Amino acid sequence: MTTNQAVVVDQKAPGKLIIQDIAMPQTLPSEALVRCRPFPSTAVKRGGPSKQRMAGAQDGTLLGW
Repeated sequence: MTTNQAVVVDQKAPGKLIIQDIAMPQTLPSEALVRCRPFPSTAVKRGGPSKQRMAGAQDGTLLGW
């Protein structure tokens, strides 16, 4: 797999967030890349990304860990 999906900022999108394909992250020897699969009811939590953080974020900013 060479791409991954991530929630990124898009100031023009409704809600300011989109799901976008990004390059697979490169891990350091002390890190792990974990594959996650969503449950059918998975959603971005309402209290997740703060409006203040998104308001100042440039398009393409990755939110999360």
